[in-house]
Amino acid sequence: MGVPTSFDGLDRLVRSQAYRLASWRVASEEINYRRFFDVNALAAIRMEDEAVFDRAHTLLFRLMDERRIDALRLDHTDGLYDPVGYFDKLQSRFRANVADPKRNPDDAVRPVPILVEKILEAQERLPTSWSVDGSTGYDFAVSVLGLWVDPAAEESLTRVHRRFTKDDKTFVQHVHDCKLATLESLASEVNMLARRLHAIAGANRRWSDFTLIALTRALRETLAAFAVYRTYLREGGDAADEDVRIVRAAVRGARVRNRSLDPSTFTFLEEVLLMRLEGLADERRTCTAFAMRFQQLSSPVMAKAVEDTAFYRYNRLLCLNEVGGNPARFGTSLERFHAGNLERARSWPLGMVTLSTHDSKRGEDASARIAVLSEIPAEWEQAVGRWTRKLEVHQVPADGKARAPSARDEYTFYQALAGAWPFGWNGGAGEERQSLAARLVAYMEKAAREAKVETSWLQPDERYSQSLRSFIERAFADDAFMADFAQFSARLDFAGASNALAQTLIKLCAPGVPDTYQGAELWNQSLVDPDNRRAVDFARRRQMMAELTPKQGNSDALARDLLGRWTDGAVKLYVVRETLQARARQKELFRAGDYQPLDGGEHVVAFARAHRGQHAIVVHTAAHTEPRDRVGHVGHRWRLARSNSRGTARLLSRRLHGSAPSPEPPLENG
Repeated sequence: MGVPTSFDGLDRLVRSQAYRLASWRVASEEINYRRFFDVNALAAIRMEDEAVFDRAHTLLFRLMDERRIDALRLDHTDGLYDPVGYFDKLQSRFRANVADPKRNPDDAVRPVPILVEKILEAQERLPTSWSVDGSTGYDFAVSVLGLWVDPAAEESLTRVHRRFTKDDKTFVQHVHDCKLATLESLASEVNMLARRLHAIAGANRRWSDFTLIALTRALRETLAAFAVYRTYLREGGDAADEDVRIVRAAVRGARVRNRSLDPSTFTFLEEVLLMRLEGLADERRTCTAFAMRFQQLSSPVMAKAVEDTAFYRYNRLLCLNEVGGNPARFGTSLERFHAGNLERARSWPLGMVTLSTHDSKRGEDASARIAVLSEIPAEWEQAVGRWTRKLEVHQVPADGKARAPSARDEYTFYQALAGAWPFGWNGGAGEERQSLAARLVAYMEKAAREAKVETSWLQPDERYSQSLRSFIERAFADDAFMADFAQFSARLDFAGASNALAQTLIKLCAPGVPDTYQGAELWNQSLVDPDNRRAVDFARRRQMMAELTPKQGNSDALARDLLGRWTDGAVKLYVVRETLQARARQKELFRAGDYQPLDGGEHVVAFARAHRGQHAIVVHTAAHTEPRDRVGHVGHRWRLARSNSRGTARLLSRRLHGSAPSPEPPLENG
C-alpha cells in the first residue's frame, strides 16, 4: 500500500499482452476494432469471413438440420460489411439443409423466411432483390400510428412547443447537430476511415494534394448529411440507382455546408464512395474496401444521432418520435397508409406487422393516447401552462442552471405522463401512484441523458439528475397537480382507447404476419426500455382469457360487458383473440389475400381482404377527423366482418363513447 513500485511487475505483465489496457474514456479516439455502436465492450463479428460465418452459425445450422426452424429474424444487419451477401449466403445454406423434392423450385416463398430489422426512411423501400421476406415492421407501426395524428394541428403544436421550450430548431437541424456530436464519440472509426482515404489519395499524383485534415472534415460532413441509414453498394455489383442518388445527395449537402473546403475534395470522396475511381487494380480494391467500411459506419451514426439523441431533444409530439418514424412528418395520409399495405401484399406477404417492439420508445397504447393531443392543441397548451405554474415551486436550481428540470425536459415529462397514465385512473394516492412515479423517474433520467444537453451517460451531471428526480417525485406528491392531470387525462381516455383498439384490429387484418409484443394483449402503456421489458403477468392474462370463453355464445352481451369495463384491457384481449381465431379459420385469406382500399370518405380507414370467395372488411373512423370540441364523446367505430360463399357473418361491430356534456349511452349498436 502506498508503494508505486509495487505495480511495476503488473505493468510489465500487462504490457506483454497483445492488447493495451486503457481508460474507457480514450475509446472514442483510439479504439481500433469495430464495436456495437459506441458500446466499447461489444466487438462486432466479421461475418464476411467464411470461417467466422460458419462458426457463428453452428447452432443455427444444426437446428436447420433438425427441421426446428420455421423462420428467422435478423436484427442490426445494417452493421454488417455486406448485408446483401450475408442474406444470399444464409439462403444458400438453408436451401441445402431443407431440400425438398416436393417443393416447386419457382415457389416465391424461400426455404426459410427471413425477416430483417430495417429502418426505412420516408423515401426508402425494401429492395425486392434481397433474399429476404420482409422487414420486422417498424414502418407499419409508424404508418398506423400516424393515422391518429391530426395534420391540421401541426402549426398549433409547433407554436406551443417553441413557446414553451424556446427551441426554434427543426428536427432536421437537430439531426445534423446530433450527427456531428455522435461522430465525436465515434472519432476512432472516423479517423481510421480518414487515414484509409488519405492513403488512397496519396497513392496517385492526381489526388495526393488532399490533406488528411481536409479529407477528415469532408468525411465527417458527408456522414452527417446522409439521409438514410446506409447504402448497399457491393464489390463487383451493379450500383442501384437509388444508392447512387443517396450518395450524391449526401456529398452535395456536405459541400453546400462547407464552402470553405475545395469542392474537388468532395468530388474525390464521391467517386471513392461510388467505387468509380479510375486507377490500378490495387487502388480499386482499396477504394472498394473503403466504401464498404463507410457504409458500415453510416448506420450507427444515424442510429445514435436520431433514435438515441434527436428523438429526446425534439419533443414537439412524442408519439412521432418512434423508431422508423420521422417527427418532421406530422401524421399519415390514408393514401400513404394504403400504399404501404398494397406494397406489402404484393412484395412482402410474410413481412412482420407490429405496433410495439423491444426498441419502441413508448408502448403502442401510450402512443395512441399521446396522439389525441393533436386533436385538442388549445386545451393542451392551457393545461401545460397550468401545470408549469403549479409545479414551479418544486423546481430546484442545479449548478448555475436557471431551472431544473429544463423546459425541454419538463415538456417531455408532461407528454410521457399523458401516455403512461393508466386508462380510467383517478390519480389517487397509493401503490399505483408510487409505481408510476418510479417509472417516470427512470424514464426521465434516461431521456435527459440521451438528449445529452443537461447531462449525459458519458458526462453525467449528478446535481441536475437529482434535481430532475426531486421535481418528479414532488409532482407526484402534489395532490392538486395529480387531480388536475387526472381530469385532463380523462379527455384522452376514450379517443386513446379507440385508437388503440383500431390499430390492434388493423394490425391483425393487414397484409403480413402480425406480431404482438410481450404483454401487449392488454393495454401497453410502457415507456422505453427497461420499462418495456418488465416481467409480464401471464397468470392475469390466462385468467382474463378464461373469463371470455364461457360467454362466447352471446357475443352482443359479451361485447357490452367488455365495453362497460374497458379500462381493464379485456376488450383489447377479446379483439386479439377473435381476430386470431378468424385468421386461423381462414389462413389463406389473411396470408395471401388481395388488399383493396375502401373509400369510406376522408375520415374513414377501411380496407378489404379477398381470396377465392372469402372476404374480410375492416372499417374505423379516424379519430383526428372528428370536430375537436367533441373529442372524448364522439363515436369511434371499429368493425371486423367476414363473408364466404355461405353469406356474411358479422363478428364485431360496436361504437365506443366517452364522456359528453349531456348523458349518452356507453354503447350503441354500430
